[in-house]
Amino acid sequence: MSAFNLAQHKKRSKKTQLQRNAILSPISLALMACGGGSESSNNVSTYSGHAIKGPLQNATVFADLNKNGKLDANEPSTLSSSDGSFSFNTSATDFQLLVSKLLIGWSLQTATLQNYDISVLSDQKNSVVSKRYGLIGRHKDIMSTFNVLLNAIAYEVTAKLEKCLLVHAAAYKKNDEHIVVFGNKKAGKSTFIVDQCSSSSECISDDLVVWDNECRILSLDFPLRLRRPISDTLVAQLGKQSFLAGSSLAFVNPKSLNQVGAGNWIDISSFQLLERHVVKSMAKEAGYNELANRTIPQPKPRRLSF
Repeated sequence: MSAFNLAQHKKRSKKTQLQRNAILSPISLALMACGGGSESSNNVSTYSGHAIKGPLQNATVFADLNKNGKLDANEPSTLSSSDGSFSFNTSATDFQLLVSKLLIGWSLQTATLQNYDISVLSDQKNSVVSKRYGLIGRHKDIMSTFNVLLNAIAYEVTAKLEKCLLVHAAAYKKNDEHIVVFGNKKAGKSTFIVDQCSSSSECISDDLVVWDNECRILSLDFPLRLRRPISDTLVAQLGKQSFLAGSSLAFVNPKSLNQVGAGNWIDISSFQLLERHVVKSMAKEAGYNELANRTIPQPKPRRLSF
């Protein structure tokens, strides 16, 4: 941590800000199906999940390929079963459209296996692979796959930037102040951020924070993730249509909350600690030390094997 200046909060010029924002270059994403799997052929994969809240039986689930908010004749769809589960066939291109719909403000470039930053390979399970680190994660559930994809993007962005670290923390903007929130796993950070940002506050991050040696954080504009089951209060607050749910995770539609756009470098105003659903203020020095303590190491390279 010696390279990080925790004592001073340096001011940057407009030129420096533009240069740093430019480093947040598009991520090259390759999406394809592998032959031989019982659930994929001809670049078509079977995706499954659970309809939120209820469970919802006979709920229509579809891939909104043209993003018009309604089911069209050429879009894959199905009805959820009595336990809320669903399954339908989509292609790699469909998954890319899902990603582009949830990652508002990002520019994703289609790539091949010879030229990519991150790839999503579909066989019996979906494998998220980084060219830099190898296999990041492997899941059958589509929303768990998307969650791993967000982690892979965060790793890649941090690696592309100089003197930046990835931290397990949340952050939001309230009354022109930018507040970083710490909390252990399952402490309720995401629920707290959703509650804050469904009204006047704006979400910067609910789980992953990129920070640099000038004590700034970078907004990634990832959709907020919640563990299931989701409370009745949140569902009533945002509406059922605001959630995209998998077997264990659900994501909030970015249009349902106030979020800071991707690529913005933000000065930290204060820190908070969330314990047992109670929020406490932290001194700045303690907050910067906590940032250092909660740094997420870059993943060790892993080989992909089926």
